[in-house]
Amino acid sequence: SLLNANGVFLGGIPQKWNKTICTAVAAMLHYFFLAAFCWMLAEGWHMYSSLVRTNGKLSKAKLYIALGWLLPAAVVGVSLGITKTNGYGNDKHCWITLDSQLPLALAAPACAVVAANLVILLLVVKAMLTSMAKKVDKDRTRTALWSSCVILPLLGATVVLAVFAVNRSAVLF
Repeated sequence: SLLNANGVFLGGIPQKWNKTICTAVAAMLHYFFLAAFCWMLAEGWHMYSSLVRTNGKLSKAKLYIALGWLLPAAVVGVSLGITKTNGYGNDKHCWITLDSQLPLALAAPACAVVAANLVILLLVVKAMLTSMAKKVDKDRTRTALWSSCVILPLLGATVVLAVFAVNRSAVLF
């Protein structure tokens, strides 16, 4: 999803000459960046279920697909419906405008995912410290924890910088 988001961002941000294309680009950016956070939640859930919770009736693949692709589609769909596409692009850029409430439709779910992943991280660390897991499992879990700790700030910085990069009123660089 990040590869798609970056491709759409690079090719789509300057497409402000056509309102329909600009709105579609802004909606796709919203979707792909939100999907990246949702996939991070799926990764956290996978780490938790692999170490702490070993049984489940719902197929993990179905759960991950629902978290990674369907949840962000629902958020973007509701946002498009409520705003009637207002706030998705303007005459300056094809991105979520800061003068609308749409940044909250990206920031609130992203913050919820970060909070959920922090809770999952604490539960996994607790399980690691209290379990008598094999050394192989501990090494694999440590690697997964480390990758999560690296990905979380990088992903957050990507979205924050993307918002600030195209909104002149909030330019950081």
